[in-house]
Amino acid sequence: MPLTPDAERYRKELFEAARAELLKQRELRRSELRQNLHDIDEAAKRAGYAGVLQQPDIDYAVAVSNAAKDALCKAYEWDGKDLTEGIVMGIEADVLAVLKQSLAAMLGSEKGRLELKARRIGASDPSASMKLDALSRHLQRTICDTQKSIHSELTLRMLDVKKARTRRKNGMTVKELSSRIEAFRSCLVEHRELFIQSLDRYLPDYPKQNVATLRQQQDNLARQLGMLRPYIDSFDFPSIMSMAGVQWDVYDSAISNDVAIRKGESIDGVLQQLQKMLGRLESMDSESQFEPANKQRGMPQNVTIHQHGAQSRVNLNSTDHSHNVLTTMEQSVFSQVRAALENAVTDEAVLKEILAKLDDFEGVAHRPGALEKFQAFVNNTASYMTLIAPFFPALLKMVGGN
Repeated sequence: MPLTPDAERYRKELFEAARAELLKQRELRRSELRQNLHDIDEAAKRAGYAGVLQQPDIDYAVAVSNAAKDALCKAYEWDGKDLTEGIVMGIEADVLAVLKQSLAAMLGSEKGRLELKARRIGASDPSASMKLDALSRHLQRTICDTQKSIHSELTLRMLDVKKARTRRKNGMTVKELSSRIEAFRSCLVEHRELFIQSLDRYLPDYPKQNVATLRQQQDNLARQLGMLRPYIDSFDFPSIMSMAGVQWDVYDSAISNDVAIRKGESIDGVLQQLQKMLGRLESMDSESQFEPANKQRGMPQNVTIHQHGAQSRVNLNSTDHSHNVLTTMEQSVFSQVRAALENAVTDEAVLKEILAKLDDFEGVAHRPGALEKFQAFVNNTASYMTLIAPFFPALLKMVGGN
């Protein structure tokens, strides 16, 4: 089963880091061995031929194959894929190929060394064939031993995964659930920060930058949520929001490419709920079983989430039958104006008065009286014209009737 692109990059990073460290260790061992044994033939007389000065390279090849195995296992785990017999067979094949390639290169190098020595002295070494056979047998035993060791370890890992999967059918431990919820929460926070940074400055409905990265984050969050949702539902927290008669699930919105005003509220609601879940789990026995919800998700109790602005109404698990005149894009303009003012106006009394005028204008946008309210707002922001000017075109469109 192939890894996703993200998981494959993760595997490569892990493997390259491990290989770099192993190369340093190999060079150190090479230096230690050759300090007093500069002539390999002389060394062979003292310690036996096979693997005398090649042993650091043999150990390196074995260690690299194990590093490749560990990186693959962690990548599949990161990808949310349990070890199966098929995956184990694939890992063994990849790791064995790495080992055989390294040792074959070593044997070829030694064969070349013996041929070069024969040309240099003008006579062939009658024992060269025996030396190469001995080294070849030594390398083959190394391959067999390493293959058995890796197979045994992967089999044990697979059995542990099967046991864990069997336990998960009836729930998972409180400790494991806490860890998975915390991981999901961290990923969601990271996604929120990038999503905010990627929005257009003036009309922040959808991200204009980092689209591919955001999609990868959403895919990863969706996989995690797919596993966690039955457990999340067990807490029986409300999860349905509504605005202008439209309802949606906050978890689905938080991990999807939803419009910013809806997605932002959803993420904030989800993060708050996740913290409450972690708080409840902290009060439980960490080794006790936590069973997932078996029932279908229903409509939880009504909860209203309050927003700034005269026409911003977001209801959690209740239906809003009122009517918004402003579009979602226009509401986002008012949100941006408020944010700009809050960042620039340091006098709290002045800020409060300006925001009140802005609320008055938003409340009658596209209606009679909008022009007067807009003028009152402009008069109060005379000292901040440079700040407000970029929003004027969008605000002026909301002056007057529909």
